[in-house]
Amino acid sequence: MRRALWKKWLSIPARGLALALDLGAAARFYRIGGIALLRRLAWLRTHGGFRVREALQDGLLDPDLPLSALAATISKAALVRLQTRVNPDRFDCLTEDKALFYAYCQGLGLPVPRLFGVVARPAGFTAEGGPLRDPGDWRAFLATLPGEFVVKPSRGAYGRGVEIFRRENGGFTGSATGHHPEGRAPEAFFTDPRYAAFVVQERLHPHPALAALSGTPYLQTVRVVTDVDARGESRVVFAMLRVIAGGAVVDNYDEGTNGNLLSYVDVALGTLVHTVGMRPGGIGVEEVSLHPRTAVPFQDFPLPDWEAACALARRAALLFLPMRTLGWDIALTPAGPRIVEANKRWDPCNEIAGAAARPGMTEGLAALLADLRKG
Repeated sequence: MRRALWKKWLSIPARGLALALDLGAAARFYRIGGIALLRRLAWLRTHGGFRVREALQDGLLDPDLPLSALAATISKAALVRLQTRVNPDRFDCLTEDKALFYAYCQGLGLPVPRLFGVVARPAGFTAEGGPLRDPGDWRAFLATLPGEFVVKPSRGAYGRGVEIFRRENGGFTGSATGHHPEGRAPEAFFTDPRYAAFVVQERLHPHPALAALSGTPYLQTVRVVTDVDARGESRVVFAMLRVIAGGAVVDNYDEGTNGNLLSYVDVALGTLVHTVGMRPGGIGVEEVSLHPRTAVPFQDFPLPDWEAACALARRAALLFLPMRTLGWDIALTPAGPRIVEANKRWDPCNEIAGAAARPGMTEGLAALLADLRKG
């Protein structure tokens, strides 16, 4: 205990020094004086609840970004407080526990990846309700699995612990952990020690248009944020495609550290408008015009089956009431849109601030945030 406390206390000066160095680098990069930088930080803290690191990474310290463009920005902590007002905690299990989420969606007739089973200790279960407890249960379950499938934490987030498995050489090969003999497969499916239960589900494949955009066979989902108003009408507030640009097998942005990109969507047209990635050094974001691997232009790229994806999100939003605003991760597949996840605490999209001058880019999100602040 004492050693842990000492480590924590000793790390505080180190974190402070690293932050000071980053702020110094930001001041030099933006060519802004230290006093002006601190004033901007103070404004962001007061009006959006931003911490220093968050404002730095989101590019909000850029003096060329007018304060009037920040109406659609908010810190993660402040947004969670607003979301808690309209998304009752007692319904958490319906979105945050994927084992329940997929069963609930299937019961409602919403298209989701097929669920094969849930791996847990001391026992899991198959989609048909059989136990996963002893070696015999596991042998029977493994025999039913297809040639490839996905395993991910039931209550995971940000792509942690997501792994694609394929059947080969008398066992299963994971995208992150390599080959596992069939007898060791049950342990391999516990892909992240931070979680206790994992879903085993169908692997979805991307629509050919998205595979061609990024030159990858892995799934790239669209985050579609919905809101249900006081009249009970659902609408799509904003959307963004999470673009795989590096060597990752998941599309999570991870603050740009894995090389992936965010591409914001013109909701009315279903085309990409504004694509960004992390700047070298982690100081803000920069606009990206071409995919770094395929050189396909992002601007005006049309998303396949966009109207069907929006209709699916609006329909699902009504079925998940009384949770009012949710972030849906929708896969655009050759068989049509499929809901992969729902998020009651969807993340802010502060990277969009640099595109605030573009018509229609931030108005919907700014209006939603203003409405949520009213309670």
